[in-house]
Amino acid sequence: IAGPRTYIEPDVVILTDPRTDQQALSEAAKIGIPVIALCDTDNVTTNVDLVIPTNNRGRKSLALVYYLLTAQTLKERGDLPEESEPAFTPEDFEPQVQRF
Repeated sequence: IAGPRTYIEPDVVILTDPRTDQQALSEAAKIGIPVIALCDTDNVTTNVDLVIPTNNRGRKSLALVYYLLTAQTLKERGDLPEESEPAFTPEDFEPQVQRF
């Protein structure tokens, strides 16, 4: 392995589903990193610091949530003017199905 490796510890962890992301949830909780999770009605929210209630299994609903989170983050950082619309759309956040 050439060159030094750098590690940057995250300030926050965002999970799509606390059930399927259990490993990341448990590790973040152990070291005290705040956890934001997209949760459906059947999710257990133990060790989740902020719950965003949503359908976390629907492709389009997840795309919309990540679009909104990204747009607001850019506005908060000053990278996107408050009244502006981003250059991307919710569809840009949808996973693409690859057919072989």
